[in-house]
Amino acid sequence: MAKPTRKQVEQMIAARTNFFEADLSGLDLSGMRMAEYMVGVNLQGSNLQKADFYLSYLIRANLQGCDLRGAILTGSDLTSANLSDADLRNAKMKVATFEGANLENADLRGVDFSSASKLETANLQGAKYNGFTKWPHRGFDPSTTGAKKSW
Repeated sequence: MAKPTRKQVEQMIAARTNFFEADLSGLDLSGMRMAEYMVGVNLQGSNLQKADFYLSYLIRANLQGCDLRGAILTGSDLTSANLSDADLRNAKMKVATFEGANLENADLRGVDFSSASKLETANLQGAKYNGFTKWPHRGFDPSTTGAKKSW
């Protein structure tokens, strides 16, 4: 099956299509309200700026190298998701779950991780953060995870 276009993805979302392990890599899906169930979906290299993944299941999703600047991932389940090399600047990730997620070399500057869970189990090696990054709780120390402060 050929990779769908943006318009086809919009129609599939409206029809409540199951995106289980779908290949949506490299697409421009910026600003879209995304599907709730996207388990194992491949979005590698996609433009997802300001996309709305509110309460989405992105378990084992491949978001490597995605542009997720300003995206809403509040309450999403990102268990075992690959977010390596993703640009997550100013993304909203409150109450999201990150158990075993890979955020290696991701840009986390300005990300809101307020009340996020299992972030301590995620790979943050080489991830960039700044003074505007909000961590899940007061005791969370990003420097112990391999993340690097960047201005």
